[in-house]
Amino acid sequence: MPTVPNGRTSWCGAEHRAGLKARPYDGATAYSTLLNQIDNTLIRINIMLMVRSLGWILVSMFALVLPAAAGAQDRVRIEDVGLDGYFGVALPTPVRVHIPALDQTESVTVRFLVESGTDPRHRSLKRTDRFSETVQMTRGEPLELEAPITMPNDSWETLTVSVTSEGDKLVGEAEQEIQARDKLVRGETLVAVFCGKAEKCASAESQITYGSAEGTNNGKDLRQAVLTHFLSKWWGYSGARAVVVATSTAGITPAQNTALEDYLRWGGAVVLVEKEIGDKSLLAGYRQGAPRLVRVGPGALYTVPSLESQQLGQVIAELLSPRPASTAVSRSYSIALDTKNLLEQVGVAFKFPRLRWLILWLSVYLVVVGPLNFAVLHRMRRLEWGWISICVISLAFACALYIASSKGRPANFALDRASFYWMYASSPIAEERSAVRVSSPERKTLSATVN
Repeated sequence: MPTVPNGRTSWCGAEHRAGLKARPYDGATAYSTLLNQIDNTLIRINIMLMVRSLGWILVSMFALVLPAAAGAQDRVRIEDVGLDGYFGVALPTPVRVHIPALDQTESVTVRFLVESGTDPRHRSLKRTDRFSETVQMTRGEPLELEAPITMPNDSWETLTVSVTSEGDKLVGEAEQEIQARDKLVRGETLVAVFCGKAEKCASAESQITYGSAEGTNNGKDLRQAVLTHFLSKWWGYSGARAVVVATSTAGITPAQNTALEDYLRWGGAVVLVEKEIGDKSLLAGYRQGAPRLVRVGPGALYTVPSLESQQLGQVIAELLSPRPASTAVSRSYSIALDTKNLLEQVGVAFKFPRLRWLILWLSVYLVVVGPLNFAVLHRMRRLEWGWISICVISLAFACALYIASSKGRPANFALDRASFYWMYASSPIAEERSAVRVSSPERKTLSATVN
């Protein structure tokens, strides 16, 4: 038996120390160990392949989802309806629509469809209103469009906006259900607030709430809309009883300034908080040495020094105090009444039979068809002809009545337009208020375009 240094001996590769028994070589154990190593290697390889496959799957999913997500963000969508969701009935409601960028410069047509009805469960259609506008878009630039839409006073309304490019190619479409809780019913008052920072908004809203509690109905019918951007058209504010400006207006555009001024001249109330505004150019023509209240036609301009002065609540209480024509709806009715009277004076006159004329005509008919007809037939000894004579007399009177009453009917199609123009000493802007009326001699579908 061979001898190994350090007192060790070797037997067929097996070692033993003093006091230990040598272990012979086991071929089955070595083979099993080798198989286990091979299995572990295969498992690691399978795991690596699975991880790599999962990685490729995730990369493919992201490659498919990211363009779809990018397209979903850049699509035709309805950004806002009304002032912070609130809108009035029979008044121009601002609808803000986002149109994505196009690949080329071209004009697009934006169509608004308002469907409404009385039965929200069965969706029975009662009325359909349409409005369209054509705008020019620049290549690669999205567009934010504001359009005046009239919302009907029904149980349910659905607004659909579709954008088509040249050749009636659909760019995109969006639909929104109009919530009844956002509709301002008669008697409710909306105050729009521009306040910027959260602490200023909290202070302004608390003072407005306090002022409304001092006004009518203990403030139960007050609604507040916190706005973040100034509108470029005056009709966007038409649903609000007052607009409170308590934020910096340094970046306001001339169109947005004009919109506030037109809303003021139309009959709205604007409240300016001097300290928070910090801009003397906003409605400058009415603020030069102006007192706390300046009357601009049917409108009113109020100024308060700051929110810390706690005068905003007093102004709101004064605005909401009971007085005639204090709501936007009644003001719109008075506008329509003025233009209607002017159209009746200068436009096509519609002459309808008066009640006195109808009573006289009916009296003559009764005399002719009754006593006079009987006397003539009795003298002719032909009373049995009464069945024929009554029918003939009735038909003759009906034809005569129709001819006489249709003399005042217009014979041709006519378009009448009446306009008011007026100015105020404190502003260089002249205001125009127009009304258009179409007269038709027959029932027919007409298309009118107003620029």
